[in-house]
Amino acid sequence: MQITILPQKDAVSFAKKNDLSHIISISDPKVITPFDSGWKESKVLSLKFFDVTSEESAKKIKASEVPSEEIVKKIYLFGRDFDDDSNILIHCMAGISRSPAAGIISLTSHFGAMGASKVVGSLSFGGEVGYKRFFPNNLMIQQFDDFLHFDGELFDLIGDTFFK
Repeated sequence: MQITILPQKDAVSFAKKNDLSHIISISDPKVITPFDSGWKESKVLSLKFFDVTSEESAKKIKASEVPSEEIVKKIYLFGRDFDDDSNILIHCMAGISRSPAAGIISLTSHFGAMGASKVVGSLSFGGEVGYKRFFPNNLMIQQFDDFLHFDGELFDLIGDTFFK
């Protein structure tokens, strides 16, 4: 399995050059991406929400436009379709927050929480910047932790792995 995380500006050129089995396309509401109506033979999950990272900030924005448990559940269920031969592209605007969180959620659906922390190396960060560090969206990870009823354990594991 190969999961590639990219900023939106690099996603289409990468998709054109690679045989992708799955795409998770995350953009702000009202932003149209070429993946919204599908992409070649790839299975596509297109999501529209702002990169809001706290519940306090989320209260200031329309509920349908912020990360939610419904969104993390969609990502989790989509990730269940991945297999060892899957070639997956996940993108958001910058490729730093929402898409890494989606990658972690996807890996967890395939490998389980402890397995995902061990195989997070299968996430490849590319684009022109070539990020060496990323910051998974806190709110998405917390909602995913709540969805799995982990009582903060997954959130702590992710925090220990990525935010130190």
